[in-house]
Amino acid sequence: MNFIIIFEYIGMFMFSFSGSVVAREEEFDFLGIAILSITTALGGGILRDIIINSNAPYALNDYMPYIAIALGMFTALKFKKLQDNLGIIILDAIGLSAFTVSAGINAVNAGYNCITVIFCCFLSAVGGGIIRDIMVNRKPYVFQKDIYAITSVEGAIFIFFLNNLVSETLLIFMSFMLVFGTRVICYIKRISLPVFRYK
Repeated sequence: MNFIIIFEYIGMFMFSFSGSVVAREEEFDFLGIAILSITTALGGGILRDIIINSNAPYALNDYMPYIAIALGMFTALKFKKLQDNLGIIILDAIGLSAFTVSAGINAVNAGYNCITVIFCCFLSAVGGGIIRDIMVNRKPYVFQKDIYAITSVEGAIFIFFLNNLVSETLLIFMSFMLVFGTRVICYIKRISLPVFRYK
């Protein structure tokens, strides 16, 4: 099993966890929790694959993603108290970084241009979360506060321009740490993008 597949599973686990947490907050039943968990974990990747690839999405051709999703659901339901603290942010940043890296590496290996690489990373990393928030009638979290979605764009650009300069293994870990570090540091320092408001 290569690093990309491992990163995909990490991302699925973490976003399944995230979807289950939101479902708990909204007091969904067990079916609702399962659907929101699956949607959060796989939604962005399925949309990406449908748009850029004529083949059936990977998530619909293999059972392994659902094992990672089930583990994420179980973990989220196991703990009685879950808050938006640094621990949760770190776990979510792992998922964000994992999906950004796996999508970016696959995109550059497929020969896509910079815009398409950015699109693949962005949709894979935050698409599921956006769908999740729409399903529970929330404004998408990634567009409201914190440095979040932009870190996926940052990772995509980094992967595209360093792809031919370093080994793939080194690129994977460098880009992962870049996205992860940016997300966590900006959260700790309370750095966010400016919000547009009419005066």
